[in-house]
Order: sequence, then structure tokens, then C-alpha cells
Amino acid sequence: MLIAALSIVLGAVGIIRYGRFPFAKTSQEERGVLVTKVIDGDTIEIAGGRKVRYIGIDAPESLDPRKTVQCFGEEAYKKNKELVEGKRVRLEKDVSETDKYGRLLRYVYVGDIFVNRYLIREGYAYAYTFPPDIKYAEEFVQAQKKAREEKKGLWAVCPSPIPSTSTDFDLSLGEGACIGIQETENYVGRHKCVVGRVYQVFTSLSNTTFLDFCEDYRTCPFSVVVFSSDLPNFPNIKQYQGRVVEIEGLIRAYRGRTEIVLVSPDQIKILK
Repeated sequence: MLIAALSIVLGAVGIIRYGRFPFAKTSQEERGVLVTKVIDGDTIEIAGGRKVRYIGIDAPESLDPRKTVQCFGEEAYKKNKELVEGKRVRLEKDVSETDKYGRLLRYVYVGDIFVNRYLIREGYAYAYTFPPDIKYAEEFVQAQKKAREEKKGLWAVCPSPIPSTSTDFDLSLGEGACIGIQETENYVGRHKCVVGRVYQVFTSLSNTTFLDFCEDYRTCPFSVVVFSSDLPNFPNIKQYQGRVVEIEGLIRAYRGRTEIVLVSPDQIKILK
């Protein structure tokens, strides 16, 4: 009897020690994978050939021959290479497994460094949140705010997409606790009501339509996007140009700015 009981105890110890219980298991990604190549400032290739796209960040374009090299793109690539190439990194998944290109979507850690956050905090990338993968969205936006305030990296040498602007209307025009476009960066990942004047309605060659809330869209902190698949829902979208509108939706970060995607006309209302 004693021997049988002892065997059970030792067996249990062995199970816990060697990780046979499901909760004791760790995946290969959590234990560490080898980075064989750095593609650019926010993408790597790991052993086995899979590409990994960093979640929550967007580094300036650097080496893609199909695209123009953007301000601080080469520096972002070099820093990412310095951080992870030839090293073992740990990967953390959020909600999505891959993006539309088949790349793994992951948070990346090397040693004690949270690479995604580091690149934003040091000014090598912008915060870029895209639901449903928003676990660290608020943390990334705060890191970006500090990098911008301290003029780190791209914030010191690239044209800032977030100037200070004034409004010629009263925010109280909106219903409830509406915010202005300058405040949107404080509400990334949250549904809010935003009030602003639409200076221009522009449709790109890909049939994506943008509502610009500044006279110069290149330096505007906020925009509204209507993708081509949803454009039929807005047959008279030009009517918003020059008007003060109230926008309702999920605020997300994109390349140092914020935006709301419209899918229904119920999300936008003309106030003035």
C-alpha cells in the first residue's frame, strides 16, 4: 500500500516537472525561435521560413523595391536588425493568427526587451492598432506620445503628422461627450464621438475615400476612411465637404495618426 501511494506521488511529481499537464506546456514560439532574416522595420523571417509581422506598429518603408523609401525607413530597418537578427526571440499571439499575406502576427521579445514597444518608444515606428489585436494598444500609444514629446528618432527628423490646430466651432454641437480631433489619440481602441470640420473628401485610385479634417491632410492628426466595399452605402459622400460633422466609431491608430472607419451612414451626422 505504501509503495503504491509512493508511486502515485512520484508519478505526479514527474508529470508536473516534465510538463505533461496542459497548463505546464509552452509552445515553441514561447520558448524561442531563431530570427534568420530581418525584412524591414516591422517584419522578420524565422527558422522554417515563416514571416512574422509585428503587431501594433508600423515602421516607415525601407527596402521594398515596389515602394518609395520613407523618412527614417532605413534607420528603422537597421535598428530592428540590430535587435533581433541571428537571435532567439519569444513570440506572443493576440487574437489573429496571420494577416492577409499569410504572415504570423505577433508581439516579439528578445531578452528583456519588448521589441514592438521599444521601436515605438525610441521613435523607429508608429503605433498602429487594428482590431481585434489591441492587447497593448494603450501602452503603444503612450509610448508614441513620449517618443514624440522627446523628439526621438523619426519625430526629430520627419515631418510631424500631428500639429496643433484650432477649431472654428464649438464641440458642444455634438451629442454627449464628443471630443475634438486633437484628443483622439487618448482614446485609441475605444468607441467615441468625434466632432470636426471636413475640409476635403478625397477618393483614391483604389476607390478608398478619405474625409480630411485639416486643410493639409499630410499633417492632420485624424481622418475618416470609407473603403470601396462600403462606398455604396454613401451615395452622396461629397455632401460632408466643408461641413462640421459628428463621427461615431472605433478610434484606431495608423502611422502616427488616428482614424475611424465608416461602414454605415448612421455613423456620421452633419451638425453645421
